[in-house]
Formats: sequence, C-alpha cells, structure tokens
Amino acid sequence: SYVNEISVPRIMTLVSSNNFDGVFIDIPWIMRKGCFCKNCYKDGEKISNDESVRKGLEEVVSAIKSVNPAMEVSVNASAPTIHNNKYSGAFIDNLVGLFDVYVTEWNPYRWNQKTNVVNRCISYARDITKKDVFHATTITTRKGELYSQKEYVDLFNAIFGSGASLRLGISLEGEQLNFIGSALNKALEKNF
Repeated sequence: SYVNEISVPRIMTLVSSNNFDGVFIDIPWIMRKGCFCKNCYKDGEKISNDESVRKGLEEVVSAIKSVNPAMEVSVNASAPTIHNNKYSGAFIDNLVGLFDVYVTEWNPYRWNQKTNVVNRCISYARDITKKDVFHATTITTRKGELYSQKEYVDLFNAIFGSGASLRLGISLEGEQLNFIGSALNKALEKNF
C-alpha cells in the first residue's frame, strides 16, 4: 500500500534520524470521491473514506510507536460540530483512540461567528477522545490584519476556558507579536 511503501518509510526516516519528542499529523483527509489505490479496496469493493483513512493512520501510528512508544503522536481533527468534513475520513469521530493528543482548529472571526463555537468544538473533542486537546487558530484576518485586543482575549479565553491548550503557528513582526502576546497574557491571567 502507499502508506506502507511510501508514507511510513519517510516518516520513520525522519523519526529515527532526529531527536523529535512528537509527530503532528495535520488533517489527514482524503478527497471526496476517495482513493482508488489497491489499499482502498477490499474483496474487489472500494472501502469507505473513513475506513481507508483510519487504516492508514493505524499503520503510521503503529510504526512510530514500535520504534518509540513514548513519542507523542497528535492529529489535527479540524473543527468538530462546526465544519462538516465527514466525507474526508479525517473527522474526529473516526480518529478516536488512535492519538495521544487531538488538535481542533477554527477561527470564528473569519466566519463572523462568536467565540462560543470554539467552546462547542473543543468540548466535543475532549468528551469524545478523553485526551488532551489543543486548539489551533489563524491569528489574522484573511487580509493579514490583526484583530482587536479584545477579540484576541475573547478567543484565547474561549480556548482556555474550554480546557484546551493554544496552538499558534504564527510569523509576525515584533510589534504585532507583542500585541498578541499581551492579549494572551490577559487570557492566561484569567484562566490560570
């Protein structure tokens, strides 16, 4: 299969030749119409995207854990209860029990939503997985502009208040970073 012939060897080369403490898999989805490789067929019948994605991820996680059982393997499970990505096989219900940590991801401001949708997303992920949850979010508008200090504080409060840790992938300059850091500190003071 592609997973065993290509993905697992590449991942294992990286894992075994570097001093990583974890592996993060970012939304392991499959296209709407599915995959047509031999791995995605069983007894001549195409298997569901759910089964295909889960089967591949089981192989990846098993390979990593066989070399380093303590290595933390995490996955971005998108935005449960907010974004319906069930066609992809990457939805959180299909990924339960495979990973050490789950990451949800959503920026309510980009969709003119209130931050309570983030609470719903994180609460569902924590309830169904019984694992630690991080919440990833974009940090600027679609035009790359910053939000208000209050919006950042409210977003961070929603994340921390739901029991998740914050996961930011940002590349901003000093002044912008300080602005976001100030909001983060206010949310940390309130929640911890």
